[in-house]
Amino acid sequence: MKYLLLFTTSLIVFIFSSCTKRDNFSIREYQAGIAQSDSNLLKVVDARNDRPVIRDSSGMYYKILIPGDSIHYLTSTSIPVVSYTYQLPAGQIVVSSFAPTDFNRTPLNKHILGWQIGLRKISKGGRIRMYLPPELAFGDAGVPNLGIPPNAIIICEVELVDILK
Repeated sequence: MKYLLLFTTSLIVFIFSSCTKRDNFSIREYQAGIAQSDSNLLKVVDARNDRPVIRDSSGMYYKILIPGDSIHYLTSTSIPVVSYTYQLPAGQIVVSSFAPTDFNRTPLNKHILGWQIGLRKISKGGRIRMYLPPELAFGDAGVPNLGIPPNAIIICEVELVDILK
């Protein structure tokens, strides 16, 4: 009984100590980060002369190039079959599918967040251009072996060729 009481007390102390507030974080800093990200994305859009674009509440900007059939839409567990390219802001294409792919039957909810959000805005046969901030793409890790540096803005152009499942 004594060990149970000691374990329970230790667990409670651990739980409450892990919920402490960060002293150096403020809502202003968070908002400033969002504003900077927005500014950087819009600079990329403007450099490509690609306005008008739509801002999603997630922070990505997008342009629907072809809406699709307006009947068949992805769900989070659907398997998208897509043709796509990834570009960096300077214009170099770093990844391209060359042909439609289903990424070995990977469901939408296992793709990057930007795709999870953006591909649900079009239907089968649709095409979308997305301007993804790093937090919706490959984050601070990047994908160096594909030429995607850490904290990179990614411009994705994706055609939703088919939907499996």
